[in-house]
Amino acid sequence: MWKVYGGLIASYLLATYLCGWRQVLVYGLHDYFTSIPLPHLLTALAVTAYLLYLVSGVLVVYLIEKQDFAKKHKDLYITLFLMITLPPSAWALFVTAMWWG
Repeated sequence: MWKVYGGLIASYLLATYLCGWRQVLVYGLHDYFTSIPLPHLLTALAVTAYLLYLVSGVLVVYLIEKQDFAKKHKDLYITLFLMITLPPSAWALFVTAMWWG
């Protein structure tokens, strides 16, 4: 069960980091991948972050189904997950749209 918690925390933190610091990462990655345009790198990191959020959501639902305590408070857990996930996701979408013009 601790591996599931670790996977949840790791994917959630990495996705949040990617949503918040993608522009810095894109400029750093562009030094190594000069043939790939910057908006393409930014979009790839956005898709990666969204997939990690999706994995985190699946793990949250899995943990809710496996634990009796979590079943009692599942609305709270899902609400907190969405409240924390939606702002970085919206910001990532906004930044990606601005880069594409």
